[in-house]
Formats: sequence, C-alpha cells, structure tokens
Amino acid sequence: MNFKVKVLGEVFEKLEIIKSSMGEFERCGVLFGKAHGNEVQITDIAEIENVKKSPVEFELDPLQTLKAFERAEESGIDVVGVWHTHPSWIAYPSKKDMEGMKIYPGIWIVISKSEVRAYFGDEKGFVEVELKITGSPR
Repeated sequence: MNFKVKVLGEVFEKLEIIKSSMGEFERCGVLFGKAHGNEVQITDIAEIENVKKSPVEFELDPLQTLKAFERAEESGIDVVGVWHTHPSWIAYPSKKDMEGMKIYPGIWIVISKSEVRAYFGDEKGFVEVELKITGSPR
C-alpha cells in the first residue's frame, strides 16, 4: 500500500528541534492528526516520558499516553502514530521497533542526530514513507 503522510511545517520544525537536542536517552511521544485510508495528516505531536530512560529503547509512560489519547478525543483528532529518537544510531527501525510496529500499527517517525524519517508498520512488516511538509491541515 502506498501511504501519503502530510505533516504541518510547524510540526516538522518541532521534530527538527528534537533532532538537534536529543540528549543521551531515547525521547518519545505520539503523533496527532487524522487518518483516512492510506492518507495521514500529522497536525501536532506530544512528548511523553520514556520510562526506560535508555539510550537504546523506549517505553511510553502509560499515564501520559492515556492523557494524550484523552486530549486527542476531546479535540476531535486521532493518535496516528508514535515518534522516537535514536541518539546513537541511524533513523531506521531497530528490531524492537519492528516488533512494536506489529503490536501498534501506524506511522512511526524515527529521529537520529542527522535526519527525520517516517515508516508505516504493522504485522506484515514496514515501509518507509515520505513526509510531505504542508502549510495547513487541509
């Protein structure tokens, strides 16, 4: 399936700031927006504490994640995926990421010190998807 992923310019700027200030541990969070078939529009992100506090893996804080889903529901948007950093590796899914994609299918943004890349993953595997930067949510 060919996915189209649009991200607001201001949201991409937030991802770029994370890229330039990632720190020693993986950072993580969720992606807000709307999904319609194979098209996804990312309209915001939220950073969520990595309870693993690890340079090589992440686990979203459950309470903060619940609050993010509640925020999405109250705002009439969806949680369309997750993002996380690879402070000491490339912006490519690790084996743990691939396993996570099987459990939590959707858009996964991986940020290294040099780039921001997006993937769609599910129980069948994953594919890289292009992030198209837009100026408005439409």
